[in-house]
Amino acid sequence: IYLTLDLTLRNIYKSRKGSVSDINLLLAAMLKQAGIRADPVILSTREHGVVHPVYPILSRYNYVICRAIVKDSSFFLDASNRFLGFNKLSKECYNGLARVISTDTATLRFSADSLKEFSSKTLFLTNNDAGNVMSGKFSSVMGYNESLALRERLATQNKADFFKTLEKDYPTDIKIQDCNIDSLGRYNDPAGIRYNITYNYSNDDILYLNPMFGQAIKENPFKSEEARLFPIEMPYCPDDIFLLNMEIPKGYKVEEIPKSARIKLGNDAGMFEYIIEQSANRIQLKCRLKIDRAIYDADNYSALRDFYSYVLKKESEQIVFKKIN
Repeated sequence: IYLTLDLTLRNIYKSRKGSVSDINLLLAAMLKQAGIRADPVILSTREHGVVHPVYPILSRYNYVICRAIVKDSSFFLDASNRFLGFNKLSKECYNGLARVISTDTATLRFSADSLKEFSSKTLFLTNNDAGNVMSGKFSSVMGYNESLALRERLATQNKADFFKTLEKDYPTDIKIQDCNIDSLGRYNDPAGIRYNITYNYSNDDILYLNPMFGQAIKENPFKSEEARLFPIEMPYCPDDIFLLNMEIPKGYKVEEIPKSARIKLGNDAGMFEYIIEQSANRIQLKCRLKIDRAIYDADNYSALRDFYSYVLKKESEQIVFKKIN
């Protein structure tokens, strides 16, 4: 992508469409017209590859955003994605060096290490009077990139179908209803999901239950047993918390419960904790996965793979309930 326009600024404005460079160059022109200092910034997205730090070859850049400066503060804008909030960029833009096209031709760095994503999920379950049934509430607050993905998804999928898919991710004995999505249209805020949940458990003498209730990691992102030759880059640094507070199913007692655990990723690059306890007739779980770096040297691959293997195994452990005679 180059710093040229496919159409004139006037035609881009009238037609309300254009390429990424068309739209963001128009944005820069409009901000300048309003008396705000604004400059185009060229960069290479992750799929396009990393640019050379010394030799700026134009073909190595494929994306244009806009930098606005107000009272010595810089704001980075991308008007080509209508779901982005103010001063927010897609994670694809965080790929190292970028260049400001202005009289000072400043060099910038957008690092995935700077993308900190906090998300939380809470599930509260109690017994009800309808036989072997528990009911409760689920609520979540998403990270920004997760919120962005949800907004883009719901632009082409209706909410009813989205929640049907969400329900299928649970075990077959879980039903959800009264579903709501918070802050879907407030692009500066994280989105949230709320719904009521019903858990129908069997009447067997032994009852097995995974306390993660479908919120566990599904697979290890580092599958290959072979060592990596190139650096490892995650899309962002996640900090995910899952909280469970549930009653022990009516007519049962805890026979076996997973052990609590805490482990750290090497060089304090992250941590995982799984804290579970029984108190009277309730079980409480706090599960947290926090990664503090997104970029790793190739020789860290085995440590990352082992770390996620442990997380995957721990989150798959089950509580064993035994029926009270």
